[in-house]
Order: sequence, then structure tokens, then C-alpha cells
Amino acid sequence: MATTIALLAGSLLAATPAAEASAQVFNPCEQLSNGQVKYPTYGAQRVTFATTPIRQTYHAVVTTCVKSGSRYVQEWQVNGTVGQSGFVAPGVASGPTIYEFSPTGSFSVTEGFGLGNPGTRLKYHTLNPGSRWGGHPWTANYNQYFEQNSYLADFPDENMWYFANRLTRDYQQGVVINYNREPGQRVVQDAGFAIFLHSNTVPTAGCVAIPPDMVTRYLREATPGDRIIMGAVDDVFSPRSSVLNGAIHNYYLGTGGQLGFLGQPLTNEYGNLRGGGAFQTFQGGTVTWAPGTGLHLLGGGIRSEWSSTGAQNGPLLYPTGDEVRGLRAGGAYQTFQGGVVTWSPAAGAHMTRGAIRGTYGAAGYEDGSLGYPTSDEYATSGGGREQNYQGGRIIWSPATGAHLLTGGFGPAYAALGGPASPLGFPVGDEVRNQRDGGSYQLFQGGRLTWSAATGVHYLTGAIGAKYAAAGAVSSLLGYPTTDPAPTRTGGAYQSFQGGSIHWSAATGAHITYGPIRTAWAAGGWENGKLGYPTSDLYTTAGGFAQDFQGGRISLSSAGVVTVTYPAPAPAPAPTPSPSPTPVPTATATPTPSDTAQPTPTDTATSGPAPTATPTATATDSVLPTP
Repeated sequence: MATTIALLAGSLLAATPAAEASAQVFNPCEQLSNGQVKYPTYGAQRVTFATTPIRQTYHAVVTTCVKSGSRYVQEWQVNGTVGQSGFVAPGVASGPTIYEFSPTGSFSVTEGFGLGNPGTRLKYHTLNPGSRWGGHPWTANYNQYFEQNSYLADFPDENMWYFANRLTRDYQQGVVINYNREPGQRVVQDAGFAIFLHSNTVPTAGCVAIPPDMVTRYLREATPGDRIIMGAVDDVFSPRSSVLNGAIHNYYLGTGGQLGFLGQPLTNEYGNLRGGGAFQTFQGGTVTWAPGTGLHLLGGGIRSEWSSTGAQNGPLLYPTGDEVRGLRAGGAYQTFQGGVVTWSPAAGAHMTRGAIRGTYGAAGYEDGSLGYPTSDEYATSGGGREQNYQGGRIIWSPATGAHLLTGGFGPAYAALGGPASPLGFPVGDEVRNQRDGGSYQLFQGGRLTWSAATGVHYLTGAIGAKYAAAGAVSSLLGYPTTDPAPTRTGGAYQSFQGGSIHWSAATGAHITYGPIRTAWAAGGWENGKLGYPTSDLYTTAGGFAQDFQGGRISLSSAGVVTVTYPAPAPAPAPTPSPSPTPVPTATATPTPSDTAQPTPTDTATSGPAPTATPTATATDSVLPTP
């Protein structure tokens, strides 16, 4: 806007850190062609620069560059001015016109105005006494050209006719620079409104001013979509954003420079990195180079994963290939010296490496049952490593190597505590196509089993060892139907399709099944008189039998079950006491008065002696064979 008030916003200046003083740039077209501009041009045919050595000055150099092939060449250059207060820092709003700051950034150019169209291809507004530019926030005319039937302007609306005809003739010709205005920028109320490239060469209220003949020339040569990049030199240019004639720089130019898919550089080129490598980040990706790997491009989620894991200083080191796309479900991958990063829309980007990646590959990578990784590798208890996938997980330890957990085994294992559980680490992958279509997986401390009829259950300790010794799923026990559970007497048990295994510290682990198990259950299991089994089922002359702490259960060949308890041992006979030795007494001659009368005896008469209980075997029950 044309300057009418010399008001410096000292508080705003203090809040805006100054750019480091630099020499003015007089070759912005070369800088632009070499990818040394921090702001995008969006492929504009013509780009005009308005730059100052530092933010806190209004003295500017204005240069227009036009595209020629894959590079930009200078069309013209002239001295000019910007806002009286200079430029604000990148990303900071310039604020209302009274602050007299110019914004920093890249802005589109779509329309012109003045006292007569000089032949521009831009949309053009021929000014008249009613021509206004809307300055009232939160109104339909804010930041727009409009006309009204009045010679008076309602400040902060601007009377464009007045500025076009006053002595300095600022708006005799002008160009709208779309700051805080569509197209290209979302409108933020009261953050400052569109600025102009207009006539005059005095400090402005935020616009760019150049001599009148140069504004006319600009209008005649402009096309819709041209852009203006403006700001302090250090905010606009990266003087060493590429090492000229280096591998990355030449690659960048070969892709079309800032006109190609890489766009503008976002960082300088960083060289002398680990292993003598280098990289530079652009709008369209990061280009890396290392002596042993050459040039490669990183982009999107894969680049983010590489950066988050430490870039070239992390486990991945440098890329050894470019991104490979077109995988299952729209995924992609890229190889690195230290592993591979795989990406999919559903799972994101994650690296895989080492033994875990080897196992992932053996399972078919993303085309196998695991699908895409859903996490990076992470540490587990016991010194192991683990990684999650869409279809399961892979877990590794130095002692056991890397193994898959898929289907219901993964959640069941995690619920038990993973490597910290009694199972420890897996020592093999899932073994499928077992009896009835089930499967199992072995671990350091036991196993997991699954079948459609029983679900997932674990076995460990002495019960697990007993099950394995009996033949596991191939034995008459079949699949477990419960997990191990404690008994009330300090032991443990586990139920199976074909029986159960009970354990106690005193008796060890033993299997019970069939009619013998049924009879034991009827007697109260281990809580009854029989207690725990002390043997497995064994063959007898008449059938089968199994011993228990409190007795025996027999099964005859005819299917009769007999429970016997050992007879109690007879009580030992009492040892008779020796008769006392009689003491001799003196003989006295009785007298009639001394004669003693007999005293009744206190003898207690017992009933007849009890008949001894026979020690024959007691039969508790006789159960028919099921």
C-alpha cells in the first residue's frame, strides 16, 4: 500500500528476530536455477524477487526472472522499496497496514489495476472514483477490489482512485500480490491484506514500489500464475544449499532443478557425514550420496522412518536403492545398508533387519501370512527382540533365534507375559496340519497348542513334559481343553480331550483317563481318600490298574472297576505286667471280735469280646464299563 503514515511498530520489531546481515543478492535467477531458493515457485513462468540485505530496511533490489528451458534467466532488475519497517520473519503475519511491514514468502500474481490497461494478460481493474480495496476485517469486501458510489473512503478501506491521481501517482499502474488472499493463501482476518507492486520509489506501508515505467513493463509481460518471492536475503536464499558441480547438485539439476519434482531445497547440503556421505532435503524428497552406495532418493513415509531412526547415523545407514513401489495393497519398500524400510497405507513405514528380517523373508514378506510390519523392532525381557506385523509377530533371542507367532498363538503368548512367562522364547515356528487340523508351537519352557474344538492352551513344567512324553496331540489325551490350574492341596492339573494330568510334589505327574478316571472323580479327585495318582495306568493279570496315595483302582477285562484301600494294620497285643512278689505276714490267732466281714468286689463286667473285623479287601463301587 502507498505510504501515508510514518508509524514504526517498535514492539513488533522487537518481537521479530533480525536476519543475519548479508550481502545483497544480484543474481537471484541463477540462485533459483541452482535450487538455492527456500520458497516454491510452483512452476511459474515468471518469478520476481524483492530482497533486502536485512529485515530492518526498506531498500530493496527487484529482479524478474523468466523461465528458459530448465533454468531461469534475468529479464530485468531495478532498485525499489518495501515497507517502511522492513520485512517480518518467515511465517509471521505482517499485520495491519499501519505497522508498515512487508511479508516474507512466495506469493501468486493474478490481477492488475491502474488508470488504463497497458496490454496485460492479467485480469485488470480500470480505476474510477468509486474504486476501493477492502480493509475492514470480517466483511465480504475484506482484501478484495470493489466499487462504491461515493467519493469518500471509509478507512481502513482504501480509495485507490485517490492514490492513482495524487502527486506521486502511486496507483497509476499496479499489480496485486496475493498475500493473505486467495488464490494460494487462506485468508486470516486482520493479519494484513493484499499488497501491491506499484509506482513510486519511496518507503511504503508494506507494498513493493518500483519506477512507473517498470510497473508498466511488468504488466505487459506478466501471465496469470506468475509469482513474487520477497524477504531478507538470508530468509529467501540458501547460498550453499547445494555443492556446485557435486553429485547431489548435478542430480538435482538433472531432474529439472526447482522446476522438477524435487522443487525447492529445504536444507543446505550436509557433507562430510558418516562414511564420507552427504544428503540434502528438498520439497520432493531427500537425496543421499555415499561412496559405497551412490545417489538415492528418499521420500514420504520411508524418508520419515529413516530420519526418525537416526538417518545415516542410525541402524539403517545409507540407502542402497531407490524406493520400489507397486507392492501388495499399494505398499513400497527401500533397501539400506542396515536393513529395509517397508511402507503401506494401512501400516505406515517400519524398518526390518537382521535375523527378524530373514525370518520375515522366509515367511513371504508382505505377501505371506504376516503381511506388513506394524511396528519397529523393540526389546523384550530376557535380552530378546520383537517386531509386530499385521498377521502376527516375530520374536528373537540369542539362544533361540527368530521365530514367528501367528494366529491365536501371538495374543495368547503376550497375555501370558511373553518371554517373561514360564514358556520363555519360542524354539520353533508353528507346526500345522496336526490331528483334526490343529497346530502347536514349542517354547523353551513348554508349548502352545490349538485346535478348532479346543482353542489355544499352553503346557509347561512337569505336566507339559508328561504330555510330550505321552505323545502330545498324537496320544489318547489329544488337545488340552484347559490351561494348567492349581489344586487345593498344592498340586496342579490340566484337562485334555481324552483325560487329565495331575501333579504334586510328592507324586510327580501322572495321566488318568477312561473308567479309572471316572471312578477317581466320583471319589473326589485328589481331595478324596485316594489322593493323587502315584502311577500311570498299568497292565495286570485281570486287566488294568492305577495306584494312588490312598489305594488302587482296577479295571477288569470285563469292564468292572474296583476301588480298594489297604487294610489298617492290626493293633499290637498288650504286654502283661509281671505279678508282684507276695510279702510274708505273721500268723495271728483270731479272736471272735477281730474276724473281718467280706467286702463286695468292685469288679466291672464287660460284654463279650468284640469280633475282629476281617481284613478282606473292601469293594467301594463297581462301575460298568462306559
